[in-house]
Amino acid sequence: MGSLLKGATLVELEPALVERADLRVEDGRIVERGPELAAREGDEVIALDGRIVMPGLVSSHVVPAGALMRGQRIAAPAGDDPVPYRVALRRAVESSLDPDASHVAGALSGLEALQAGTT
Repeated sequence: MGSLLKGATLVELEPALVERADLRVEDGRIVERGPELAAREGDEVIALDGRIVMPGLVSSHVVPAGALMRGQRIAAPAGDDPVPYRVALRRAVESSLDPDASHVAGALSGLEALQAGTT
C-alpha cells in the first residue's frame, strides 16, 4: 500500500529534465514512475494537476544581496573578524536596492540556490 501521485510536473536537476508523469511512493521511496500509472488496491491517489515535484534538497542560508556582491573582497583590519564587515556591506547593499533591483537579487539568488541543488 502506498501513494500514487497523478499528473505531476517532475523536475530533475541532473540531468536537467522536466516532464509530466505519475509517481508511486511506498515506504517513503519512489518505486515507479511513468505516464498514466494505474492505482493499486489500497493506494492513496493524490491528483497533482501539474504541480511541481522535485528533489527536496536543503541550503542552510541564501542571501539575495549576496548574489549582487559575489566576488567582492572584504578588507578587515589585521586580526579582526571579517564577518561584521561583510554583514555591514550586505546591509548597505540591501538598503540601497529599489524594487526592481530587489527582484533581480531575489531571482539571481534563487537561480544560484537551484543550481546548487536547493529547493
